[in-house]
Amino acid sequence: DYLGKVGPLRAGVADAKQWARFFTKRCGIDEQDIRLLSDDPQHYQQRMPPERFVATRDNVLQALQWLTLRSSPGDQLFFVFCGHGAQLVAEEYAGHRLCETAIVPTDVSDGDDPAVPRVIHDTDVHRALLQVPEGAQATLLYDSCHAGRPLDRSGLDYLSEYVSRGRVDYDKLRGHPVLPRFLELRQWKARPARAEPARDSRIRC
Repeated sequence: DYLGKVGPLRAGVADAKQWARFFTKRCGIDEQDIRLLSDDPQHYQQRMPPERFVATRDNVLQALQWLTLRSSPGDQLFFVFCGHGAQLVAEEYAGHRLCETAIVPTDVSDGDDPAVPRVIHDTDVHRALLQVPEGAQATLLYDSCHAGRPLDRSGLDYLSEYVSRGRVDYDKLRGHPVLPRFLELRQWKARPARAEPARDSRIRC
């Protein structure tokens, strides 16, 4: 929910917990096969070790590795994210701004350079999914803006046109009954590394 940070939400953690309950109660999935990360101290401080269950960038990427590396043919994998989405400019030409979309962990602004957000790009998710074997099924559920294209890709087709939402005052939105699930801060600069074209990089699952 990004409490105490720019762009706090009210229901991201609650939504994630609901998904976890759905998988255990309705789908019969064992709790040990679910890794729920959040930025709610009441949740992660009950886990051991608690620091592994905070929804930081590193922990989300490690959880993705945990999910994909242990998979085998016939498995069904689910990756659910409830929080902010973001757009990071990757290419600019002739008045066009092409972006790679990303999901926003709780430590998005905790890096050394405030102009470089600690996000999880579509490319990060794509690389993790490449490890899932043929015969398995992976489903991604993003409860955020800017869902992106983390699956099959060719060339730069995973980039999308920038969507302008004007200047958003997140402080004024704090009391609004409906909060947008996207984050865009003016100090963010274009992604430092240029977008890499992919030649038919396809997920096997």
